[in-house]
Amino acid sequence: MNSADCERVRVHFTPSYGGVVTHSLCVRATCYKSPPPLHQSHLCSCLLQALEEFGPFRAFWCMPWEAFLQILKRMFDMCNWKSAPYTVAKHWATKSVMHYRDPARGSWFKDEVLPASEFKTDVGAVAAQSQLVRGLLTLPGEPPESLRFLKSVSRGPEEVRLGDWVLLEQVGARVMVGRVDQMIQVSFKEEVNSFIRMWCSQCKEVHEEPATLALWSAPGLSGACMLVKFERMQVRVVSRSTNGVRDELV
Repeated sequence: MNSADCERVRVHFTPSYGGVVTHSLCVRATCYKSPPPLHQSHLCSCLLQALEEFGPFRAFWCMPWEAFLQILKRMFDMCNWKSAPYTVAKHWATKSVMHYRDPARGSWFKDEVLPASEFKTDVGAVAAQSQLVRGLLTLPGEPPESLRFLKSVSRGPEEVRLGDWVLLEQVGARVMVGRVDQMIQVSFKEEVNSFIRMWCSQCKEVHEEPATLALWSAPGLSGACMLVKFERMQVRVVSRSTNGVRDELV
């Protein structure tokens, strides 16, 4: 659009559009007692100001949260205006949880795996070559019906791969750090879903620096190992560096 077109818009279209806005407000004024309720009519006058300031319209966008005001009004009516903050907060928290929950499964996250082998049913033969499977067979309960080895597993935004250093957190237990050596996906005869099991070596307890909140562990190698039940722990990938005094975890 050249300068002549812009001038025609300013001289001819803008006054005409202003007349439409004025007529709309006058019609509303005849339907209501003075002063007329504007409600969403103020949008027309805002558009006129934007037209004069920025020129012809190229796109239109309306703030989506204004429509939520009607929901708030109904919520306030239900709670008699006394517990409104609690009611609104509970509503938003519920909507947030339902947004992140995967309705196709009974868990909050959908685990995705990258297999390194096919499913195997001869668990005893596999146990002869895998320390993870041998440790799994020592646990109480039914032995796994089939299993396969994995290269990586993802839970939400977190991806764990072989060789990664991970923080292992569980309520009521010490926070540990270890290196992922093996991962398998196992299925049991009486279970509908499959499960992820990890074998972590070089496991050490994690400490937190009170002043800086930095995480660290004792230096050197560790012979401790852990069998990790992926669905029962918070697993977070970290970077490990050592300075001879302690191992820094970031």
